Amino acid sequence: TCRSFFSAVDEGLHNVWSAVHLEDYETDEAKARAGSKSSPTRRASKRIRRTKKDNVAASHLLLIERTSIVHFCVTEWAHSKQSPLTLGRLRWALREYGPNVRINQRVEIGGTILVECCRARYVKESVILGCIRE
Repeated sequence: TCRSFFSAVDEGLHNVWSAVHLEDYETDEAKARAGSKSSPTRRASKRIRRTKKDNVAASHLLLIERTSIVHFCVTEWAHSKQSPLTLGRLRWALREYGPNVRINQRVEIGGTILVECCRARYVKESVILGCIRE
């Protein structure tokens, strides 16, 4: 969100909500601004246009998908002896698929990221505590 906020400020956005959710929602105005710099934008068909409700629904599904991916990664690392869970790997997953990830919400396959960190095997307790603090 920091990167999107700074890029939004550079582009002249003053609405904090738009700046925070620019990456997820990517409104038509932002697309038009980006397109107008390089080439003129074409009018979109009315049946192809997405409403703000559609943008929020798509963003929510994207959030659920990202959370599921991070949960799968943490589950694999938590039960692997060859590549165990480390604080660096957890930070990488949160940086790669975050920052908006639901840590303590159940995913489709069951379980939460927080519980998987607690159930990790083949790691020291300090690693588990570090992952939970993160």
